[in-house]
Parts: sequence; structure tokens; C-alpha cells
Amino acid sequence: MKKTITILSIFALLASGCNQSATNQVVADTETISTIIENVDFVEVQDENEEQILETPEIVLIDSLETAFFRMIRIDSATFFASKEEVSPQRIEFEAITDLEQIKEILDDRAIWNTSFSEPLISKVILHDGDTFASGWGLLSVDAYFPQLDILLTRAHFYFNVALNLTTGATTEVVGNPFLYVFSPSKRFLFNQIHSIEGGLIFFIQEKIDGQYQTIIPLSLNLWIRARLRFEQISNAFWENDTILNIATIMYHAGDYEKLYYRIILWQPK
Repeated sequence: MKKTITILSIFALLASGCNQSATNQVVADTETISTIIENVDFVEVQDENEEQILETPEIVLIDSLETAFFRMIRIDSATFFASKEEVSPQRIEFEAITDLEQIKEILDDRAIWNTSFSEPLISKVILHDGDTFASGWGLLSVDAYFPQLDILLTRAHFYFNVALNLTTGATTEVVGNPFLYVFSPSKRFLFNQIHSIEGGLIFFIQEKIDGQYQTIIPLSLNLWIRARLRFEQISNAFWENDTILNIATIMYHAGDYEKLYYRIILWQPK
């Protein structure tokens, strides 16, 4: 909700401080303004020589955050890397086929290709149940096919990822990027992320339920809604155990970037 705070009216009221009713009004207005500031996501600043209102986004670097699903604590780099040295690697290297001709041969008639360009692009994919998947963002260039997972990783506009599980029909926000999967020690939980055309970098925690990983915490959305915190990159991530996840992030602002380290503690799962 946008609200404009008029500072001049406060000074006018203060100038009439000899009048008791005016003084009372100042207190009331000050309380109202305090309430407004607490309930807006940004403050609008208006140049007296300009009619246009300039919006100044708030940059938030939280030290801690507690929700119904997890607790998040900011830590320093020394703590992050010291903890990482105590755990074993948690990435599973799935077979990834990146040769385009080999992918075309494997997919066979499950993919419909557009060959009008120097690099063949996919226009449609036929899923195992016969349904057709067509990207809403145009033709897709192919990055990799993961035969163990039956997942096709592609890019829209040659930048944002579009991932597709050919068996289940699940797409980007559920599939994620298999190159970046980080499993908890028991493999019960999965830290997943992908650069999605719909929302830039999205990252989420999934739990294996009935044999399939399902999203239980959409972390990027949760942090943005609760703390206006948006990371541009997750450069490193590891689980200490099944309830503690550590992430190293990069946030860009004011023409520069800052590295941030966080420990995410899941509430004890049942």
C-alpha cells in the first residue's frame, strides 16, 4: 500500500507549540505517522520541484527470522566454512547428457524440434501419459537430459531455465535444476533451486513423500513476503543434518554485491 508522508505539516504543527490543542495534534499525527511507517514496504520521497513521486525500495539484510516452518539465523563466513568441513559431500552426480544429437536420438518422437535456427530448438514435448507440454515462453534450447530422472533441462530466451519431468509432467518450480540438488544426509530432504523465467532465482526445500520430492517450504517466496529479502545467487549450500541447512548467498544492491551466510533450522519434522 502506498502512502505519502508530508513532513511540512509536522513542522507547521510544531511551530504552533504554544497552543495546547496544536500540541495534542502533533502527538496524534506523530503516532499516526509512526503507524504508517511500520505498515508500508517503502517510503515515497517527493522532490518539491517534481510532481512525480520517486519510490525508494528498502534493502533488508536480516539477522534472524522465525516462521511456523523454520528459523533462519545469519552467520559469518568462518562459521559457515568450519561447519562445512565437518560434513561429507551431499551432492549426487546424476548422469547428464549434454550432447544435442544424443538427446535428440534418446527423445526420438517425444520432442518436436524447430530446425529453422543454427541450433535446433524444442517447440513441444510429448509426456509419457500422452499429454503435450508447450512452453509459454517460446522455443527452448536444450541444456541437458538426465536419464535416471527422466528430466529435461532447457532454457527460454537462452537464459532462464525451464525444467520438465517427462514421466510425471512436473515443471520448473517442482523439478528444479538437477545440477544443483543438495540432499540431506538421509535423503529425506532436498534443497533445490533454479533460475525461473517467472521469478528469477527461486529456491525451495522439498521432502520425499510417497517416493516423490514435494515442496514443503518455498524459501525464496517465504523470505520475500516476510522480510523483503531476495538473493541473486546461492553459491554454496550444505546440510549439517536433516534439520539444519547452511547457505551462502549473494545479494546485489547499490551497484555492488554482498555475500551473506545463513543457517536455516527446520522445525523438528515428525
